Amino acid sequence: MKKLYDYFVSCISLDTHFTRFYHGNPNYVNCDIESMSFDDKMNTIETYFKNSNYIEIKLYYWEPDGLIQQYIRNFNYDFLLLKSYKGRTKPGAVLISLRVMDVIFIRNLLFNHFNKDFSRNPYMEIRPYFLIQNQENVIVLEVYDDRGFNVFVESTLPSN
Repeated sequence: MKKLYDYFVSCISLDTHFTRFYHGNPNYVNCDIESMSFDDKMNTIETYFKNSNYIEIKLYYWEPDGLIQQYIRNFNYDFLLLKSYKGRTKPGAVLISLRVMDVIFIRNLLFNHFNKDFSRNPYMEIRPYFLIQNQENVIVLEVYDDRGFNVFVESTLPSN
């Protein structure tokens, strides 16, 4: 079976393939946050980043490439353009690596993502996937909208 990290890095298409890959796996769960306040949604998602030693963000977007690239540069991050947005239904994609937890960047990214669903400005038409590594697990968070997110977990500890 392909490792979660390898699949995260190699999968350029949007979530249907990713979710199908892990759906039915006991290490997959859907988290419903629809009834929570905005701050509680943010705090709930942030709990997954605690004790992380490495974070990658795969950001799908339906915005001009230049807008997304400038947004990322404003936070002084390098990125890898995986797929350019052509102005159609298929999104563009970038990969961003964080060596340390950056609460400000992650909150800002989620703020822009959720604002679209709340019809507030500023917003960006984006869908973030977070790959989080810690001493025990590799975790992928698929934050689909303000109603919830999917969590995929793979243990990095040797099995008994």
